[in-house]
Amino acid sequence: MKYSQIAILPNQVEFCTAAENDPAAKEFNLFDLMDLIMALEKLSSPILTINHGEPLSEDNLFLIDLVIHEVLRALPHTRIYVYTHLNSEELKSLESNNHYKEISSKSLILPYEIKEK
Repeated sequence: MKYSQIAILPNQVEFCTAAENDPAAKEFNLFDLMDLIMALEKLSSPILTINHGEPLSEDNLFLIDLVIHEVLRALPHTRIYVYTHLNSEELKSLESNNHYKEISSKSLILPYEIKEK
């Protein structure tokens, strides 16, 4: 289970999933999860954004489900936003996946579009 970074911003914590073949990818462990939760605890209104790579790829679903579950267990009022590059058809194909069901029931999934210039 790999990720690229945990970024602590003034009003939110950003959990960045690793893109395929990302040289900066690191193995996610319990210490990283504790650091993430401790950073969220410092915010008056905790917000967790999950993005980069593709958080909802089949390779990342277990990790994202785990992170969301543990964050909400520790801080139940955390707002969680998952940014995805998947289109509506691709999201629909995930509806039978138990990890995706949990993710979509506990967070807001937002499309991320790259606008061409």
